[in-house]
Amino acid sequence: MRVPYSILNLYVDVSDIDPQGLVEKLNTHSVEAGLDYFGNNDVDKVVVGKVIKTSPHPSLKKLLVCEVSVGDQTLTVCTNDKTVKEGDKVFVVLAGGKVGDLEITERNFKGVKSQGMFLGLEELIGIPSDGVFKFHDPQVEEGSDVKKLLGLGEPIIELDITPNRGDLLSVKGLAREISALYRKELKVQEVTPFEVFGNEPPIEVLDREACKRYRGAVVRNVKVKESPLWLQVSLWKFGQNSVNNIVDITNYILLPW
Repeated sequence: MRVPYSILNLYVDVSDIDPQGLVEKLNTHSVEAGLDYFGNNDVDKVVVGKVIKTSPHPSLKKLLVCEVSVGDQTLTVCTNDKTVKEGDKVFVVLAGGKVGDLEITERNFKGVKSQGMFLGLEELIGIPSDGVFKFHDPQVEEGSDVKKLLGLGEPIIELDITPNRGDLLSVKGLAREISALYRKELKVQEVTPFEVFGNEPPIEVLDREACKRYRGAVVRNVKVKESPLWLQVSLWKFGQNSVNNIVDITNYILLPW
């Protein structure tokens, strides 16, 4: 099981606990644990761009020429991913930036100067992807620092849970363990009440000894679409893939429990 430090910190304060020290303490007192880090932290000048115009390259048929807004300027970037379209948001390495050992410079493709390079998820977080990663979250501004946006380099606690420690099979379970080991108070989670409307959904419990409580709710006016980026990133850190907003939020709310 993978538990990101930022999510763990929502339930118990680990801001002053060294991740390596925490892993060693868990190994000594609780369960086999390891330490990983999220994504490729060795990046520079990688920002969010928004594609504002695309056109075929005048002579290289395999290339698409894109005009991309990165907040304070508009760049020209050539890509061989022809699925990129106007309105897509992408991760762009600016000229002079790098991803690992790959340094990006301006390149001339037969008269068209490319001022950066689009990225897929594989280069940033190791998730295999076909072509350029594209998203459409209106809350993410062009020019945003991708390293900060994705939390690249964040510590991830990896647990190998034994059958006798099923209580650790959740974020809250690990938070309780850390609370006991470090004598820290668990954080109180604020719950926002929701307005009850309409009739109660029909629920019939056939065996009240086997199931003493069952709750249900109806969610209306929901459109299946791409998840906001923060939700996709959270799932990636847990080692899960993003599917759509409905599947993703269902998976996300189950992770703490």
